[in-house]
Amino acid sequence: MGNVNRSRGNSRDRHGRGVRRPLWSPRFEPGVARIGNFESTVQDAAEYLRTEYPDVFSELRVLVRDLPPLHGEIKSIRRYSFRRDTSTVIVFRIPIQRFRYRLDPLEEMFRIESYVIEAAAEMVGRDPRDFMGGESL
Repeated sequence: MGNVNRSRGNSRDRHGRGVRRPLWSPRFEPGVARIGNFESTVQDAAEYLRTEYPDVFSELRVLVRDLPPLHGEIKSIRRYSFRRDTSTVIVFRIPIQRFRYRLDPLEEMFRIESYVIEAAAEMVGRDPRDFMGGESL
């Protein structure tokens, strides 16, 4: 039997599983998918509100920011804020993502949507449950 000397480089085939490759490829950089999914979920929730409740949210704008402004002593970190005069809701990504309790992606999506709906409802002075049914007013 011939003794084949293999380097531990690119041709390494461990336990017959094939050649190893980098975990991240140039197409999928670390962290891009998570941020993109968060922002698209927020925008989908905003579009839902604009479509289902146009008389209330036709001018709704939703922005995503990393963190709320931190001033003075911090007792709690806000997940969202809003400006009634411009019909703008600002959702803060890091507090929502970091302080989560569930790891299921579907539950995470519903949780993000609920913050958008809660903020928009609070902005117009209504109960968030008024906007979670799917029926127009």
